[in-house]
Amino acid sequence: MLFDNASGANGFNFFWIVLFLSSLLLIFISVWSQIEIQKLQERVKELEDERETDPFTGLLNYRGFQSALLRTVYPDLDRACDKGRSPNAFLFFIDMDNLKALNDTLGHEAADKVILLLASLLESSLRDNDIVARRSGDEFLIVLMDMSLLQSIEILRRISRDFQERSRSILENSSNGEKLTASFSAGGVSLNDEKLSFSFSRDQRQTLRTEDMINKINTSDMLSQQAKRAGKKRLRIKNKEYEL
Repeated sequence: MLFDNASGANGFNFFWIVLFLSSLLLIFISVWSQIEIQKLQERVKELEDERETDPFTGLLNYRGFQSALLRTVYPDLDRACDKGRSPNAFLFFIDMDNLKALNDTLGHEAADKVILLLASLLESSLRDNDIVARRSGDEFLIVLMDMSLLQSIEILRRISRDFQERSRSILENSSNGEKLTASFSAGGVSLNDEKLSFSFSRDQRQTLRTEDMINKINTSDMLSQQAKRAGKKRLRIKNKEYEL
C-alpha cells in the first residue's frame, strides 16, 4: 500500500515536471520564433532598401524615387486637397551640363568626385519631407514639398552657387591648366493637379497617379534638356527660363 502511494506520488511529480519543461520549451520556441521573425523582417527591409538605394551616392535610386512619390508625396497632396487646401510641390530633373568634358579632360575619378559633391549638396540642402534621388549617371531628381515656385527657384540657385564654388578645388587639383567649371541645368514641373485631385475618388486617384508620375518625370527631363540647349546653368518650367 505504501509502495502504491509512493508510485502514485512519483507519477504525479513526473507529470508536473514534464508539463513544466514542456511549458518552458513552448516559451523558448515562441521567443525564438519572434526573434527569427524580427530578423527576417529586418532582412527583408534591408533588401528592399538596397533595391531602392543608389550604391554610388547612397541616395534613393530611380525605383526608390518612384516608390517615395507613390507612397508618401501623392498621398500627402491628396490629404491636403481633401481638406480644401491647394498644396505646393515641385519636381525637378537635374542634369550636369558638362560631364563628358570633365570625363574626357580630367578622367573618371575627378568626374565621380564632382557627381558625389552634387549628390551631397542636394541631400544636405533639402528638408526631411523633400525627396532626392539619383536617376543615373549625372542625373538627379528632387521633390520640394510645401514650397512656392519662387522659394524652389531660390533653393536651386543656392545649390548651383555652392556646387560651382565647392567643385572648383576638385577641378583645379585635377586639371592640367585647363579652366573647367561644373554646373547643372534643370527642368521643373508642378505636382499639383487640382483637376486630378478634386475630380476623382481616392481609389481612382491612386490608379492615375503612376501614369501621372511617369509623365511628369519625362516632362521635367525634356525641360532640362531644353534648358541645357538654351545656354546651360538654367532652369526651365513650362515656357519660362530662369538663370541658376
